[in-house]
Amino acid sequence: MTETRLAVGRNIRAARKRLGLRQKDLADSIGAASSETISQIEKGIREVKAWELSIIAKTLSVEFEDLLSEQGPQVGPAPLWRESGIANKEETEGLLRLRSQRYRRVMELTDSHPTFELPSLDTFDVMGASRAQVREFAESIGRQMQLGDRPADRLFAALENDYCVMVFYRALDEDGSAVCVLGPHGPAMLLNSGEPPWRRNFSCAHELFHLLTWKALPREELDAKPQRFGAMEKKANAFASALLLPREPLTQALRERTASSLVEMPDLIGIAREFGVSTSALLWAMVNYGLIPREVPEKVLTSPSFRRKDRRTMAERWWTPSELPERMVQLAYIAHLQGKLSRARLATILETSPTELPTLLAEYGLDLEFNFAYEAQFAHA
Repeated sequence: MTETRLAVGRNIRAARKRLGLRQKDLADSIGAASSETISQIEKGIREVKAWELSIIAKTLSVEFEDLLSEQGPQVGPAPLWRESGIANKEETEGLLRLRSQRYRRVMELTDSHPTFELPSLDTFDVMGASRAQVREFAESIGRQMQLGDRPADRLFAALENDYCVMVFYRALDEDGSAVCVLGPHGPAMLLNSGEPPWRRNFSCAHELFHLLTWKALPREELDAKPQRFGAMEKKANAFASALLLPREPLTQALRERTASSLVEMPDLIGIAREFGVSTSALLWAMVNYGLIPREVPEKVLTSPSFRRKDRRTMAERWWTPSELPERMVQLAYIAHLQGKLSRARLATILETSPTELPTLLAEYGLDLEFNFAYEAQFAHA
């Protein structure tokens, strides 16, 4: 029994436990007759074949090489979910860890470093901050990130390109809207691809609050006092609202669209789409800024006429993102062109097969056979 075999067995067992899988589940993945095969592998009694280890790594959402290492896969802190009781929570967390690790790897291979470091506000009083303080915090972050008067237009690009925040997507059930983590591979968030674009904008801003204040409120405090989680979520919502709907630009937009102090339904809907938020988020922001009475949102949002008009504007703005970020795919593609990733490894990182790789890349507007030298010669012909 070698040390490597023992390490492999230990790593497989730890990764399996994290995902809540039974030994039989893993045995089924490699076509083993019983769970005893996995039991023997985890104890280091039976040597695992390379092809078996490859399938096991994929099933456990870890890198093949990490199962062979002495320290095993880097796990890091538990991600922070918007809601509890999420279906397939462990599986999604494992996938988020794996994709974050791969995204970070292709960034390193292509020397893609953040232009700015994401602020770490260790001293921000998350629980004690007033709504006004949270609003000031959001406005300062908006200025620092140079998001402009329509922050939703630039938020994702700024996070990914300037701060190297890894933004992933996945279709979650109706109870799950987002999750984030400041892990060993950097800041990452996963948003629900099934939500409307304006809801994803809000979720992104909400998760940004958690990443910025990750160290300000230790997770053990949230675990020990669950009531604090609800209070923290309200602060994150207030932050998201103030970030996406800054007061001065919003007030100016209202002035430009209305000839009097009365705001018509089409104006509300148009402004919501202009700022990339839901009409509900817009109305409640207007309440918080003292622009309309508190009872207005409930009346407007329950109006059948308003809801019909609102829905008519949605289809043309609806889009569903791919699970893998475009920037991650592009960086992996560049690393391959530079000879730093084999075709097989590129396919693994992009979660496809070598034969299907050209088709997947084409979806992102990339050509596997692109030749830099040919293009340069053509340009000078």
